Amino acid sequence: MEIPLRLCFLPLCLLAACINQDPIECASAADCLQGGIPGACLPSPSSNRSWCAFDDGSCKSGKRWGVRAGDGFERTCVDDAGADAGASDAASDAAPRVWSKPSIVPNVNSVQVDFDPSLSSTGLELYFASTRAVGRLGDIYVATRLSTSDEFDPAEAVAVINSDGNELGPDLTADGRELFFERAGQGILVTKRLNTGLAWLGVPQRRRDWMDAFRHSLRMGSRCTCQGPTVSLVVWSRQRGPRAPLPGVLSRL
Repeated sequence: MEIPLRLCFLPLCLLAACINQDPIECASAADCLQGGIPGACLPSPSSNRSWCAFDDGSCKSGKRWGVRAGDGFERTCVDDAGADAGASDAASDAAPRVWSKPSIVPNVNSVQVDFDPSLSSTGLELYFASTRAVGRLGDIYVATRLSTSDEFDPAEAVAVINSDGNELGPDLTADGRELFFERAGQGILVTKRLNTGLAWLGVPQRRRDWMDAFRHSLRMGSRCTCQGPTVSLVVWSRQRGPRAPLPGVLSRL
């Protein structure tokens, strides 16, 4: 009996179809539903492609690459440090950031009340207010250290700032050159320094106090030594005929 030639090729075609196992890349878990079994679409550890993986309790990661995974991973266990890292990184990014349990800062606190801390941008200076001085409701103290990995040295009072009044709420600027704080009965004051690590200059004052004296001297044509946050200004004016006073200004540190 003669068998049609086209029928002879049918088994070969079916066999070829079974042998053809080209990798199939996935874009989402929806592409990994095989035989009614849901899978996960995971990034490949060796390329920028993604392949399907399925639950398998015999694998340490709990997943095994599918039969159509590429990059040579088909039917092998998913490596915890490899492709599964993509999923774990995404989960880590979504996890809330949790602060560690608060701990006492060594060498800074006293048996009295220490409050209003202000840390410099370098992390090397810590200014705060404290009631540790007898009969005081608040003075400004500073603790320093050589590096952020070191503990702070014992705190010391900032003599140029503290007065017979009470000083509270120190606030250091980002460049470390200005320190704002509150003094009872005077409001908010500021003191300055030429650079971080250097001593604060002069007696802190409100800008308005010495600027008012400066303007008054210009109007009246008199000499005035006006103490400001950073400099002493020696100011005088002189009369030129019937015209208004024409000031001349010198400044010195």
